[in-house]
Amino acid sequence: MNARTQHTPGPWQVNDNTLGEFSILNSRGDMRVATVAFGQVADTANARLIASAPDLLAVLEQVRDFWAGGDAPEALENAIHAAIARAKGENK
Repeated sequence: MNARTQHTPGPWQVNDNTLGEFSILNSRGDMRVATVAFGQVADTANARLIASAPDLLAVLEQVRDFWAGGDAPEALENAIHAAIARAKGENK
């Protein structure tokens, strides 16, 4: 894995703070991974979705490995590979 595809290991957590934003923090809570501004109803959902990214990537990789050379529908297999590549910065 090169530097471009590395990310802060999960799990991540959402912390709403007094600055009018959600902070996405690493598992120890001592490093900010991302910030989502308050202001709209969707911001809470966006913050939770961002925080779940490492978990979602891990599950997709497990599904890919489970179905490797198996009976997965081609369209689903392609979608899984594309989502993993996008998450790792391998799509341009």
